[in-house]
Amino acid sequence: MKTAVIAPLGLSPPVITSFLVGIGERISDLVLLTTENEEVKAVFELIRIGMSFRFPQTRIHEVVLPFEDVSTTEENLEFMSICAVSIFCKRVVKNETLEPTSEIPRFSRPCCALERGFASSESA
Repeated sequence: MKTAVIAPLGLSPPVITSFLVGIGERISDLVLLTTENEEVKAVFELIRIGMSFRFPQTRIHEVVLPFEDVSTTEENLEFMSICAVSIFCKRVVKNETLEPTSEIPRFSRPCCALERGFASSESA
């Protein structure tokens, strides 16, 4: 059975890798929700490289949030919508992930967003 982990990524990459070690089962996909912050992008690259050595079988996907940080109520609501759609895509829509450059659909209209289609996004 495939197991996916969907996690927000900030400036502490050990939280993600410690979780993957501690979960005690093989993870097939890791979906990291990142922001447009340059330091967070650097942390994503660090995790991507480290994961290729420690967990080479795990596919890594990135979903980029359209802001620097989740610091307002509106950004928090949008963050939760993106999380919900990411979970929906992993569970229902053939295990697909949002493409980093795709428009982030609103949770209130996931079916309309799904009609536009999602493309798999996998880091090599």
